[in-house]
Amino acid sequence: MEKLIEILESIKPALNFHIIENFIYGGVLDSLEIVLLITKIEEEFGFEFSAENMTAENFFSAQTIWELISTEKSYGKDKS
Repeated sequence: MEKLIEILESIKPALNFHIIENFIYGGVLDSLEIVLLITKIEEEFGFEFSAENMTAENFFSAQTIWELISTEKSYGKDKS
């Protein structure tokens, strides 16, 4: 989770992503920042997000993103 927070802080350094609860509808991250976030997560964690998981709900908070990363990484292992 800390690596995810580091990634988020590299995109928006002035924010405390541990406490923000709604990145999307709260206006914390715009669409270009979400694309950058996805790219950085995929590079850091070594997988590609599946299309069906690219929903706003999965990017609400650090916790929901971390849960998505865990799901995607587990799914990738099952496919091998």
